Amino acid sequence: MDELIERCADLPRRSYETDEVIIEQGALFGAILVLLEGRIGVERDGLLVAVMETPGSILGDMST
Repeated sequence: MDELIERCADLPRRSYETDEVIIEQGALFGAILVLLEGRIGVERDGLLVAVMETPGSILGDMST
């Protein structure tokens, strides 16, 4: 994971507020996000299905 974070060092960074929706279910996002710090909850149909809190975790579009 450290190598992935190092490779992303020159890419744009964005911070999100607590409870801010990053990607809406069913929406095309067209990018991947790499978690640098903090925690992301992943919901499907309103139910929490995963929590990502490991730096280097990857988030983005996925097939339904």
